[in-house]
Amino acid sequence: MVFNQNVLFIHLGKTGGMSVTDYLCNTLKPPVYHVLPQSHLENSKPLGYEQRIPGNRHGSLSVAQEIIATYNLKLADFNLIFVIARNPFDLDFSYFKHLRKPHVFKRLSENPKNKNLLDAAMGNYEAFTQRDFVHYIGMLSAFFEIDGKRPENLQIVKFEELATKVPELVRPYVVNDYTFPHRNKSSDNSVQPQKLSIKAIAAIKHKYYYLFQNFYPELLAKTVLNRTSERQQKSKYIFVGGCARSGTSILANIIGGHQRIVLGMERFNNLMKPRKFQLSQEHFEKTRFLTIHENDTGYTDFNKFRCHWSIAEKWDKALLFGTKYTFADQVLWKIKQNFGNFHYLYIYRNIYDVAESWNRKAAKGEKWPAKNNYQMAVQRWNESLGNTLTELQCGSDIICISYDDLLYSEKSIQPIFDRLGIPIDENVLRELTDARKEAPNKKLAKGMLSENEVEYIRNNARFELYDEIHSKFNILR
Repeated sequence: MVFNQNVLFIHLGKTGGMSVTDYLCNTLKPPVYHVLPQSHLENSKPLGYEQRIPGNRHGSLSVAQEIIATYNLKLADFNLIFVIARNPFDLDFSYFKHLRKPHVFKRLSENPKNKNLLDAAMGNYEAFTQRDFVHYIGMLSAFFEIDGKRPENLQIVKFEELATKVPELVRPYVVNDYTFPHRNKSSDNSVQPQKLSIKAIAAIKHKYYYLFQNFYPELLAKTVLNRTSERQQKSKYIFVGGCARSGTSILANIIGGHQRIVLGMERFNNLMKPRKFQLSQEHFEKTRFLTIHENDTGYTDFNKFRCHWSIAEKWDKALLFGTKYTFADQVLWKIKQNFGNFHYLYIYRNIYDVAESWNRKAAKGEKWPAKNNYQMAVQRWNESLGNTLTELQCGSDIICISYDDLLYSEKSIQPIFDRLGIPIDENVLRELTDARKEAPNKKLAKGMLSENEVEYIRNNARFELYDEIHSKFNILR
């Protein structure tokens, strides 16, 4: 991170940021501040005439906001804020190559917490891609957005235009001539997607979906996988997901009512967390599924849910086995790794109803944290839709279901079962009828959002994501 009174550079790792930093530290009007870790302060020299201060070199916009506040600056005060976006395939491979450099390996190995990272980096690249290791902390979107929006003074520079675009942008604010440096310029830091496996491509797309979606959509189009043959293959696994309070439980009850479908209610939530994903096909063997082990999920009584009562007796004739997990969009690529072809039912609902429901749950307390109110609802709703849309654009076979069409219409849900490849049965129709009868009562129990809450939602919810999924992928349309 580098800044003076006019310019703020946000340094996303492995995007040519050291070249940019060198240039800014030798051209911007003083005082120029260069943020870098304490260890670097002690073991390196200034690049130019900058003042070096301790902090996170690769800090996001929110981190930058905290640092510049000590200099009586706000993000809106800068004439220019800019950040570099890079082809995600090259970015990921560059990080892998960076970790293998002797001096980097030596420095990182001094911290035992880096062992898994370095072990992966010393292996083959295919395996590395399928781990969660990235060269940034937090959400990737936080380098480009704050409070869900891009600052009006933010400019995006493509890595491919680095040497020409950066000098052009900062020209009004420089006081010296200085040739733009080419640090770490290496043709060895790029990789051709066609040389990667399907699993590797899926993993990279998951880790860098924000870059793909916003700056490199053409790469998504080039690497869309032909899933026709996969859809024709029969799968025995099924998962249900969606933003919390979007009808995931109702959908699970309806689909899971089928006599040939075993569908658990949050059966293995603790084993499906993104950083500690442990779910495997073995968990869907009969004895294992029916027996709750410590740390499987948030409950200990298998019969807590009505939909579980009939599972044991219908197991031997069942064709599909799975579970509901509201965060499934975060781990779809990991499910793909462990299960191959599978069915994923994604239910989505309008943000105003979702946010109101989050508010009611937060007010009641119990196991729902008070902080999980309408603002957190917007954040998670955006993420869920964004992840799902990215997977759809990558060719993933996702069955998208509108909450309103499912519960507040008379539309047939036969298309869902056509995609699942099994005939609908009377148990499903009975569950659907009951759910549709109950839906108006639930609507009457809803509370009201305040004017300020509505305004926040209007300004921060990404309605375009909802609209695209609803118009292009809703199976009940």
